[in-house]
Amino acid sequence: MDPENSWYHFSKAYSLEKLSRYEEAMEKYNKAIDLDPSNGLNYYGKSGIFVALSRYEEALEELNKAISLDPKNAGYHDEKLVLLQNLEKYQEVVNELDLAISVDPDKK
Repeated sequence: MDPENSWYHFSKAYSLEKLSRYEEAMEKYNKAIDLDPSNGLNYYGKSGIFVALSRYEEALEELNKAISLDPKNAGYHDEKLVLLQNLEKYQEVVNELDLAISVDPDKK
């Protein structure tokens, strides 16, 4: 796999995250973003690091970047709902629920 390929860095970051090696994982997510800033999955992964560190505002910022790149990704909206609840931003939860339903109306 080409080390100048963003997927390489994303994959390594994901594995490092699962090993709770958050600083190293963050570096790899940042490299993946540098190589491919148009891939929402890179920002989504980075938001997971911030969640693991209970840094919810920063996680939300990264997740919003992912959503701006892929607004129809229901998984991103689901994660945003959890973050907003953790931040006790309940009016935003209500708004996001309406948006999430418009993105994935079959969600049960």
